Amino acid sequence: MKGRRLRSRARYQIFNRILAMYSIIILLVISLLVVLIAKYVADDFITRSLEANEKQVEALAVYMAERERSLATHLRELYFYPELVESIAVALKNDPETYLEYRLDQYSLQRSFVPSNVESFMRGFYYGDGAIDAITLTSYETDQVYAYVFQYANWNRIQNEGEQQAITLTRPINDGSSTTGIGQLTAYYSSEALRQAVASANNVGFLQMHKEDGTLLFTNRPDPFELPQEEDSGPVYKEMVKNGETFYYKVEQDADRGLYYVGVVPRSEITELSSLVYATIALLIAVACVTVAVGYFVMRRYARRMQRIEASMQLVEQGDLSARIDMSLQNKKDELGSIAGNFNRMLDELKRYIDKSYVLELKKQEAEMRALQAQMNPHFLYNTLEAIRMKAVIEGATDAGAMTFHLASIMRYALSENRSATLGEELEHTKQYMALMEQRYRHALTVEYEVDSSLLMDSILRFSLQPLAENYMIHGFMPDKKDNRLHISIQKKEHVLTIVVCDNGKGMASERLEAIKAKLREEEYQHIEQSIGLANIHKRFQLEYGQPYGLSIHSVADEGTSVQLTCPLEREESDCDESPAC
Repeated sequence: MKGRRLRSRARYQIFNRILAMYSIIILLVISLLVVLIAKYVADDFITRSLEANEKQVEALAVYMAERERSLATHLRELYFYPELVESIAVALKNDPETYLEYRLDQYSLQRSFVPSNVESFMRGFYYGDGAIDAITLTSYETDQVYAYVFQYANWNRIQNEGEQQAITLTRPINDGSSTTGIGQLTAYYSSEALRQAVASANNVGFLQMHKEDGTLLFTNRPDPFELPQEEDSGPVYKEMVKNGETFYYKVEQDADRGLYYVGVVPRSEITELSSLVYATIALLIAVACVTVAVGYFVMRRYARRMQRIEASMQLVEQGDLSARIDMSLQNKKDELGSIAGNFNRMLDELKRYIDKSYVLELKKQEAEMRALQAQMNPHFLYNTLEAIRMKAVIEGATDAGAMTFHLASIMRYALSENRSATLGEELEHTKQYMALMEQRYRHALTVEYEVDSSLLMDSILRFSLQPLAENYMIHGFMPDKKDNRLHISIQKKEHVLTIVVCDNGKGMASERLEAIKAKLREEEYQHIEQSIGLANIHKRFQLEYGQPYGLSIHSVADEGTSVQLTCPLEREESDCDESPAC
């Protein structure tokens, strides 16, 4: 009981460690996300606020451009009326008394009931642009100023505060007959109209408009904001700290009108920033808590499944082989379900194994007995052949004795259970077979060997060379021909062992040759052990050494056949150099 409690405690300790590690990882990831998202949200809101302020700056620039365009358009109409140009020229070149007399004379000569004079033309400016408070004409020669006021309250304020702080646009006036300037027209604009024009529902920060000398002409902030002395700041907002508060500002120069448009955004006015950042942080913390809680319940469910698996294993450990894990409580698609299913199948297989162990043991003993009998039979055959050979030698039948010796050597090699042999052993087996064939076909068969002796200790699959010679004796040898020749070459090309067996026998027709090559290209290996022909050798070599190696055949009918067998050398050259057999 004490050991079980310790194991249960250890199990829960592992579960708690996994849960703690999982929670720490989740909290670290969530903390990193909080930092990254908070920074992203802050940067995004700052960018959006600056974009909104930039649109206000653009609206201010567009407003002033439209005012100047309207002023220039209306002023161009002046030169379509020569009498108006003449009237203005008289006013600007003479004193007011002379101009008054001129106006009276012109009025008496006027035939229309609609007055056509400078006053009516100036009122046309106001009708075309309601933002104009007043217009003044100033003479270059006499410095005489004629004022045409449309909004007296605003005009009085301008006079009280000083014209230097008024929003004005000035255009030159020519005498009509030449390009000589005789004076200038100055339009005074309402600051309230400008404030309404740049106001929007998405106002962020404030605007200021300055002259080139720094005179403040307009601001929608109660108290003016002093900026560093600099010209156009470019398209990017700059950052500055003033009185402990951070400001973002942008200065845009209007060289045509001698103005500077300034947009300023205090960081404190980005009101949504703090609340959204805090909301984002709270949301991520809530997600972290929910994730940890879900992980806890999921892990607890897996822990209970592990407990059931462990309980079944403990029963088996105590000797109860009938114990099984209830698969209805396991998810068969996950790893724990797979473990439980494999555990149950293992117990089923173990039970079947125990039930059949006695029968299997009897079969094993029977197989061992047969193996002993199989080992006795070859020894009996070797002894019998040796007795026959010795009797043939004693009686003087040397040829029969030699053939018996060759046959015994061949059978001894054939009955060996080794899978591979040295190249020297395989070559000696082939020589024994060909010596037997030379005894049979005396004076009709010649066998030539061209062997690199340094290769004799290299390993090769058994029955790889002798079947090639036997294939010649069965299919290519011509008994009625006296000059049958078989040439066996064993050489090394780089790191490849190359065996070439060529003859001057029957050869084969091209159709038969293509059929054999197709047989060699087949990828069926099931029955290669039932034959020791060419296909058997080729398949065994490819299975052992890989696809590049094996047999290749060239043959011409009535001229002979050449069979080439290749495999990789298994010993390095350095090993060969050190071997006494090389």
